[in-house]
Amino acid sequence: MSYDLTIYAPSSIDADELDAIVATIPGLTVGERGDREVSVLRGKQENYAFTVFGPYEIDPEDVPDDVMPHVLEPTTSWQVIVEGSNPAETKPARRFAKALAVAAGGVAIDEQTEEILGAKRARKVPRPTSELIRILDLHWYSPESAPSAPRIWLELARKLLPEALPRRFGSYYPYQHRLDRDGDDEFVSTYSDVAWFTATLPCLDGGLYSNVYGGNMVDHLRVVAEPLDEPQWRNTVRRFFVEYARRRGSLLATGEVLRNHKLSGPPDLSWDRSGTLRGADGILGLPDPPIWWTWLGSDYLPLVGDYLPPEDTTYYDEGAMYVPIDEPADRGQLAALPDPFPKSLRVTAIPSEYGPSNLPTNSPAAIRPTSRC
Repeated sequence: MSYDLTIYAPSSIDADELDAIVATIPGLTVGERGDREVSVLRGKQENYAFTVFGPYEIDPEDVPDDVMPHVLEPTTSWQVIVEGSNPAETKPARRFAKALAVAAGGVAIDEQTEEILGAKRARKVPRPTSELIRILDLHWYSPESAPSAPRIWLELARKLLPEALPRRFGSYYPYQHRLDRDGDDEFVSTYSDVAWFTATLPCLDGGLYSNVYGGNMVDHLRVVAEPLDEPQWRNTVRRFFVEYARRRGSLLATGEVLRNHKLSGPPDLSWDRSGTLRGADGILGLPDPPIWWTWLGSDYLPLVGDYLPPEDTTYYDEGAMYVPIDEPADRGQLAALPDPFPKSLRVTAIPSEYGPSNLPTNSPAAIRPTSRC
């Protein structure tokens, strides 16, 4: 019976680095090397200790849910196999697995005990120190026939973005429930009305809304934008954004970087705000001004497909993701870029007559998908 450990990490290491890690464990030396495997020996007699298999390329979806909160953007894995369960053999294997995980910026999991070994704070995001910050405001507009929002949300958050899991949630404030105490079923039950929730940084809060208007429902998440300057965080949030849109069958999903928001206290009246894109007869159109992320479902694509720049667009079976620039960009920065979409596809944002503390109203675009299409 073998003793197995698996390492998950956001980066790989080469053979020389792996040999150096082996040398840091007293009594261990490198033995024979094959294709993506190396044997490790122990003691003066150089008896067989264990075998290291890898590195292997992986997708985040391949990582166990209990590992995901500790590794940001995992792309690589190794397996450490001990041919036996004698502590004299398993103890150095565990030490090596932990050292390899730390060197690669990941964690190791003891498959027998499910214990997590290695650095466990890779996903920790500090609270912003600036009073005014930029947030990434995410919305998904999905048809009435879309599959269950709360179950998909919980599944994908655990698999891709644990920070988006609800910590506290409810249908009114103060929120009555906690996910760790009350469980998934309570969150699903709350969705029968509306499930508002708080999340974990860089995610702030959000809501899943079951009410249907114009044939569509809407879901929402706010994320602190600053961590997304790092490609690993950016890719992680983007993957969740796209996969949720795909699973929900979203007709349109938007990711807009909004300026001058505060985490507490009264709002700053210079803050960016955007109105809903849901109308009584369907989606009102593409947002105006242009935004950073735009998901266009398969029913929207026939209206906009001719205008999508191929170099900035990623296609999926369920739709397409348009991103004009890699780094988080707000409306001021995007104004300097050419807009590929004609004005006829965009709503007209009308400022509220009651001032900037109120949401603007969107007047429908000339060309848009409606419930009468």
